[in-house]
Amino acid sequence: MMKVLLLIDVRGRPFPEIWYNKLKELSINVKVLSFYNTNFIASEDYIKIQTKMPAHRLKMIYKIMQIKKIVKSIKPDIIHSIQITRQGFLASLINWHPYIVTAIGSDVFIEPQHSKIEKYIVQKCFNNADLITSMAEHMTDYIKSNFKVDGKKLITFPWGCDTRIFNIQNRAVNETEPIIICPRRMDNKIYNQETLINAIPLVLKKIPTAKFVFIGGGYLLDYYKRLSANLGVENNTLFLGWQTPIEIANWLKKSMIFISVALSDGNNISLNEAMACGCFPICSDIPACRQWYNDDISGFLIPPKNPNILAEKIIAAIQNKDLRDRAITINSETIKQRGDWHLQMPKMIEIYKSLLKNK
Repeated sequence: MMKVLLLIDVRGRPFPEIWYNKLKELSINVKVLSFYNTNFIASEDYIKIQTKMPAHRLKMIYKIMQIKKIVKSIKPDIIHSIQITRQGFLASLINWHPYIVTAIGSDVFIEPQHSKIEKYIVQKCFNNADLITSMAEHMTDYIKSNFKVDGKKLITFPWGCDTRIFNIQNRAVNETEPIIICPRRMDNKIYNQETLINAIPLVLKKIPTAKFVFIGGGYLLDYYKRLSANLGVENNTLFLGWQTPIEIANWLKKSMIFISVALSDGNNISLNEAMACGCFPICSDIPACRQWYNDDISGFLIPPKNPNILAEKIIAAIQNKDLRDRAITINSETIKQRGDWHLQMPKMIEIYKSLLKNK
């Protein structure tokens, strides 16, 4: 049985849980190493590194000798680190081969721009890795253009969404009280929920029964609640905080429209989930969204920081049921073909096998 050591931040559910469960389901002996508590990984498969050091990379450097001993005792066939600047950095310190590093978005688009040190760390991870995967074609192109990478060891691997949870089964939308949903994290201004909140009063002038649901938590949550109250739209907004994947899917199935006006994104898995559940997508006109649907055919693509245009498009989508019905048909088929997690993951196993074969 193949043994994989997964380096992933277990605080960022649901993705660590999804990766762990699917690898186990596909008969991989998977171990997970992280610095934080978790309750969704079997104790025999989880290695927590104890340290009171404050920052990610300080923890890794301080405990690297202990981690190397643990890895040597596990003897994994492959180390797979997900996220470049932290987990990828740790994998490069461990120096165990083969190892795969997966870029997820901000770790290549944003963080390397902060300093030469950050860019150096990303480049070092790329140099040491035996294989690099990115979540989208535009990310692959960006890596090729901005880093020195051997194209033979760089591949695009979209994750997709869990279609056992996210699907159109039992979908039920209230046409008279349409729900517009935005299930994006609130721990980074890059997700730009403020533009949507500023669009709400404009939508309500035309469609006063519309409801706006925000799913996600983070330090910006209270600020967005106050902004909603200051605009006088608190009775038409609902802030749910963190939700489980099943809870998110249930809300998506009740929602008419999905909104994501992020300024930058990787694969935009939230969009995949919304498309799978039949929501009409209105998203930023950026590569992460543009790769999944066509403007005016199966969704709308808009400038990310223009609440007036966003409001116009929300109103247009609510008023055009034929357009929304067509989008459901097109988008659900798109997810089946290239956005289904359960079809994607066996491809990753083949990638593992190929890497071991060429070891």
